[in-house]
Amino acid sequence: MGYQCPLNSNPADYFMQLMSNQDQQILKIFIENYNKNLLPDTLLQIEESNKHLESSNLSLPQKMAKLSFAYEIGALLKRQILNLKRHRLLVKTRFIQVIINGIITGAIYWQLKRDNQNMQDSLQIAKCLYLLALGIFYQSMNPQVLSFTQERPVFLKEQSSQMYSTFPYFLSKLIPELFSCSMFAVLMSCIVYWMIGFARTAEQFFFFVLTFIITTNVGNVTGLLAGSIFKSASVAVPFASTFVLPLFLFGGVFKNRSTYPEWIGWIEYINPSFYSFNALAENEFQNTTFQYNPIQIYHLNFGKWNSILMLIVLYFAFAIIAYLCLRRHCQKLQ
Repeated sequence: MGYQCPLNSNPADYFMQLMSNQDQQILKIFIENYNKNLLPDTLLQIEESNKHLESSNLSLPQKMAKLSFAYEIGALLKRQILNLKRHRLLVKTRFIQVIINGIITGAIYWQLKRDNQNMQDSLQIAKCLYLLALGIFYQSMNPQVLSFTQERPVFLKEQSSQMYSTFPYFLSKLIPELFSCSMFAVLMSCIVYWMIGFARTAEQFFFFVLTFIITTNVGNVTGLLAGSIFKSASVAVPFASTFVLPLFLFGGVFKNRSTYPEWIGWIEYINPSFYSFNALAENEFQNTTFQYNPIQIYHLNFGKWNSILMLIVLYFAFAIIAYLCLRRHCQKLQ
């Protein structure tokens, strides 16, 4: 047709550039050349193919091949890991954010006083634990809301094309984040625990780290839930922030079970920060000689291991709801 692909250019890109040209003269040249050079051979190939199908009684397959669950999740996990490698700046930014937040928090609450007879000292330690539980929750929730709302349209498009199933994709989102969130939680714990000067026993330190790990993963899956419900980040982020507000009110510090009205007190039991604070406070103040013990003042008698168990239950509950929301969106598209 007289067109020459420029040197060092991709022939396919050059071809698409020509095809998307709206110049009527060029379009006329395309049509004339197609009718003259391609149409006769194309019609002949179609006719021969039809004769071959009729003579051999062959039929086209009516169903798509189904990939195994292991293959799907393996391929999707590989893609998630590649995404993390390609977006190293985001990982580094989050890493630096955790370090900076940990250092600032540790500097503000540097070596808190532990006078057993001073009410202000014991309540100051308790409020510090409460803010740490809220902070680590929100710190893992917010990035997930933003990232998943951007990725979700791609997932819905691929899933509607039956490239893979919803469940393997959902697991491929949870598994890498399980490790990354846990890593950031351990880093944050190591910074704030010794700077603030909490109880210096190995058992209490490792329980503190465990609580941080589970809390940050609950925050991550909460972000996934917000991204699964709403289509855009402009809606999902305000929803997530609105969800965090009751965490402050029903976490057990400003009000507690002894002062809640009966009709609204149930919110406390679906509040991750309540269980995180309960676990951290009991870990810090149980078997101590503080005269003004926050466990009694704030009625934190749920049990630290019971609190850990409830955090795990909430993790799976939020994950199941997020998965069902994704399934619902996929069914609407189909």
